[in-house]
Amino acid sequence: GPVVAGDARKGQAVVIADPGLIQGTPWPDAARDAMLSRSVDDLHQAFSRWTDRVNNYAVADIHGHYGYLHEGQIPVRQASNGWRAVAGWTGEHEWQGYIPHAELPKAIDPDVGYAITCNQRVTGTDYPYYVGLTFSPDYRARRIQSRILELKKGTATAADMGAIHAERVSLPAQIFTEALLQIDPPDTFCKQAHDLLRVWNHQIDRDQIQPTIYAKTRQLLGLHIAHQLFDNDAVALLAQSGGDNHWRLIHIEITNALRQNDTALLPAGQSWTAALTNAFTTAIAALKAELGDDIDNWQWGRIHHTQPQHPLAAIFPAAADRLNPPAIAVHGDGDTPLAGSHAFDAFTVTGLSVNRYIHDPADWERSRWISPLGASGHPASPHYADQAQLWANVEFIPQLWDWQEIKEKAETTQRLESADQ
Repeated sequence: GPVVAGDARKGQAVVIADPGLIQGTPWPDAARDAMLSRSVDDLHQAFSRWTDRVNNYAVADIHGHYGYLHEGQIPVRQASNGWRAVAGWTGEHEWQGYIPHAELPKAIDPDVGYAITCNQRVTGTDYPYYVGLTFSPDYRARRIQSRILELKKGTATAADMGAIHAERVSLPAQIFTEALLQIDPPDTFCKQAHDLLRVWNHQIDRDQIQPTIYAKTRQLLGLHIAHQLFDNDAVALLAQSGGDNHWRLIHIEITNALRQNDTALLPAGQSWTAALTNAFTTAIAALKAELGDDIDNWQWGRIHHTQPQHPLAAIFPAAADRLNPPAIAVHGDGDTPLAGSHAFDAFTVTGLSVNRYIHDPADWERSRWISPLGASGHPASPHYADQAQLWANVEFIPQLWDWQEIKEKAETTQRLESADQ
């Protein structure tokens, strides 16, 4: 595979092995067959030749079949070959073929009546093959599951699915806040913030104040634990490529430890009450310095917003204002179905839902979608970012399926012709 570090001609190099880069890979044919498939089974068979990176697919067809497909070529290899770069010249770590397509994780027409994919682990401990190490926690999937179970089977509408897209209750926030409410706030201002948490519904809503207090306290507690685990290397480790995975794991462990009152993560002799009190007090002071003394102005959207950057803006800074789409306040965080994750040291959004789709195979014209920006990639187009606010509000626009309707509603048309040879 391609060299990604070092120089093999001068000694050693790190190369990446990727099934999608092997000469003669048939992935374009697989993509074509997938687009021509007419059923869930057709799609699954089309992906038997899909060699590019593995993807999660939520699938449904007009015949009433639905489910989840995990498609792509996954090498059969030792787990040690997934932790770090390994010696490629000894033969010890060679791939032993690929996981057979029929044995890839999937759930077609599951008896429970639904399928959920939020990048969580999709195999149990009894799965015979090594798949990987890094998965998102199951918080988002569990919250979606609870919303689905609130619906009477067979009655879900596009509007119901849109409401689930907008779901922003955080399960970790429930556990964290329960623990935080056990502390005694040290002063009047901290008590005001503490009282707000007491009446919080645990929604990470851009217009609420409580998510800001929760997020800042959780951030500082996470950094405290990171320093305990990694000492002076903590910030450098979290800032490097892959640091998001460490940050995610730290917070998973904190959530589990709070639930079980397990103090193993803390410095010797420290209690969670003491750690939470210190993090909370420091957080309130930091928020006062950043957002002002009026706690009513601490809405989550003030610090949690998108900051899209056009690739050319750094090269042409004078044109950055015209190239960069507008920053927009958004709901959610990394643990809510409505995703809006951020880095360990700031709350600007770094991970979010891309295009949101709601498909209705019973009547495709009831389907809806929305883009984070707009339908055009040209900064001068009126459609460059005209969907951004709708997307931030978790609103949707119709998908157009009828060709006559598309022609009637088209604002402009383009005709592409090949150049004369």
